[in-house]
Amino acid sequence: MGRRRDDEDDDDFDDDRPARRPEKSGGGGGKSVLMVLGIIGGILLVLALICGGLIWYAVSSAKKAANNLVSQFETTAEADSFLSKLSTDQTQAAYDATAPGFKSSMSRDQLEQLIKRNPLLAKHSSRRALTFNEPTGSSPNRKQTISYELSKLFDDPEPWTPPGQAKPTKLVNTGPRTITVTVTVAEQAGGFWKVENITVP
Repeated sequence: MGRRRDDEDDDDFDDDRPARRPEKSGGGGGKSVLMVLGIIGGILLVLALICGGLIWYAVSSAKKAANNLVSQFETTAEADSFLSKLSTDQTQAAYDATAPGFKSSMSRDQLEQLIKRNPLLAKHSSRRALTFNEPTGSSPNRKQTISYELSKLFDDPEPWTPPGQAKPTKLVNTGPRTITVTVTVAEQAGGFWKVENITVP
């Protein structure tokens, strides 16, 4: 029994079709994986740089704030000590404790004249810091200014009384009297601070 014509035609048709090429495996997929890994690595690198920058900024800011806080304590203590000496008749000690810059711009006599023009420098009973400016300049030549309000609640009694009358023993209350002064404290060699200037507006 012979093959049908239709079967022969089908065989001829099948033989004429081009053979399928085997698909490549692994080539394109490997490149895609490398590309994804590269993108992830780049993102991680950028995040690491950002985090590192933020950490550096936070540490440097904290260090600067700590240094400014320490300086504020030191400068305030020095300015307070200077004003305290003036208020307790220790003008010479106050002058001796000032920075060389103070002595070069103001003599002891000039300091005495300043006190005479502004008696509350030597007669204030209380003082209150008003403003603190951040230190200017770079170490070891930083400067800081502090404004104070000096006040005295009582006036001194009159030094002279008429003959036959007892001298007053009680101070006369005339209400608060205040002045504002600005003290400049400068950093010296060695890292300590001294008063460099005082101004009374």
